[in-house]
Amino acid sequence: MSAIAPLIEDTLDVTHRLTALLEREVELLKNLKPQDIRELQREKSELAATYERLIGELREKAPLLAEADGKLKERLRQSTMRFQMSLAENERSIRAVKSVSERLMRAVVAAVAERKSGAPSYSRAGLASGGGATAKAVSLAVNRQL
Repeated sequence: MSAIAPLIEDTLDVTHRLTALLEREVELLKNLKPQDIRELQREKSELAATYERLIGELREKAPLLAEADGKLKERLRQSTMRFQMSLAENERSIRAVKSVSERLMRAVVAAVAERKSGAPSYSRAGLASGGGATAKAVSLAVNRQL
């Protein structure tokens, strides 16, 4: 066993866990449950920070990678490729949900604005405008005496 093997194993473990978490996020988005992603954010942040640290350590110890077992290096390569694919799919899914949410919000805002613009308002002369009414306003008084 090479001196770098434990670092590779740790990186593999974190990469697998982070990939699985990203895949869970994509499933939640596909099932229209983006609000449930919030529960995963703390773990995702911790795993991402650990992953970044481990990859930095591997880069620093790049010369030792030559001594590592070929099968172990291949597992790391495959794991990294799967992670990158999951990350890209996760990003696409998040962008799609964001786009749909933005379009929905614009549609709601437009509907509210349209509805408000159709409500009647009154000019200084007492004429209704915006509601389609064209009759002139009339003053009315009620005599309460018999």
